[in-house]
Amino acid sequence: MQFVTAYGGLVDLAGVHAGDTVVISAASSSVGLAAIQVAHKAEEAASVWPGRSP
Repeated sequence: MQFVTAYGGLVDLAGVHAGDTVVISAASSSVGLAAIQVAHKAEEAASVWPGRSP
């Protein structure tokens, strides 16, 4: 389900294409980790808040 959410958000809603820059907030969550993999062709930047559990 995490990949469906990540793909739907990045590709279907945001229209991310190869070469786009993507900032993934809360990348340590399950959906955040899936989003990193979905955005592998885009230039991604991930952020993680220390001490915060997903």
